[in-house]
Amino acid sequence: MDFGSSTDERPVLLVVDDEPTILRAISRLLSTEGYVVHLAASETEAIAHAKRLDAPPHLVVIDLWMSPTNGAELAKSMMAKGIASRFLFMSASDGASSELPGPLVEKPFSAERFLGAISDQLAR
Repeated sequence: MDFGSSTDERPVLLVVDDEPTILRAISRLLSTEGYVVHLAASETEAIAHAKRLDAPPHLVVIDLWMSPTNGAELAKSMMAKGIASRFLFMSASDGASSELPGPLVEKPFSAERFLGAISDQLAR
């Protein structure tokens, strides 16, 4: 995706995870890498946050196994509403990764592997 010609336009990421400690850790990592990071702890928060943005986020990073809705269902809902189109999933197990609308990074992952997966998705 083209992020525009302006050198100060940074990719916007929405991170969704129902574990507050994981949200904080990922936020710190991504912020130090220069991304604009928005956080959501539930499906409801994620959809509301995405709707408030001026444009869809460049990438939504979603925990696959959240409660009550899983990450795959959230992604499908966001796509149907036209508020997001590119996803990266995180999970401690690979689950049904072939059915996901985006790649899966298995936890635990290194910062380098996670950042590489984000870069790969943003380059698509």
